[in-house]
Amino acid sequence: MDYALTTALPHVPGHDPISRDTLRAELDALTADDVRLGAATIRDHAILAVPEPTTPQLPGLPRLPESTSIPVHGRAFRPRLCARLPLRSRLIIGDDGVSMLLRGRAPLTVRYDEVTGLVHGARGYCDLASADGTTIALDANQWRGGPIALATVSAAIPQHLQVPHYPG
Repeated sequence: MDYALTTALPHVPGHDPISRDTLRAELDALTADDVRLGAATIRDHAILAVPEPTTPQLPGLPRLPESTSIPVHGRAFRPRLCARLPLRSRLIIGDDGVSMLLRGRAPLTVRYDEVTGLVHGARGYCDLASADGTTIALDANQWRGGPIALATVSAAIPQHLQVPHYPG
C-alpha cells in the first residue's frame, strides 16, 4: 500500500488506520513480480502536468485530450471584475457536469458521472477531477456568484468522492 493512500485512509469516514504490523506484513510479502506489475501500471497510466507554455516531450507518453467534450448546458457564471481570468470566460454549472470556457483555450468539461474527486482547499477553492485526467480548478473568489457555483457543484458530487480541507 503506498504512502499517500496509507496517510489518507484514516481521514476517510469508515476506514480504520492501517497498523504498522499490517504494512510490514505487506512489505514482506512483496515479490519481484509485484514490483514489475506496479512499475508497468505506473508507466501505462502516468500523467505529467507541467505549467503553460511548457510542452512536455517524452517518448512514449501519450497526450491527454485538451478537452473532454463539448460544454455542458446550464447556469453561466461570469468572472468578477478583479478576477485573474481572461475576458469573456465562463463557468457553466449544469445538471450533467461543469465546463470552464476560457478565451483562447479549448473548453474543459467534467461530467458528474465521470468525477473521481472533488478536493476542497482553503478559502473557497476546489479541484474537480475526472476519470480522464481533466481537472477544473474552481475558485469561488474569481466568479460572480462563486460561492453559489461551488455549493451547487459540491451538492452534485457524492460525499464519498469529496476530500475535505484540513487546515494546517
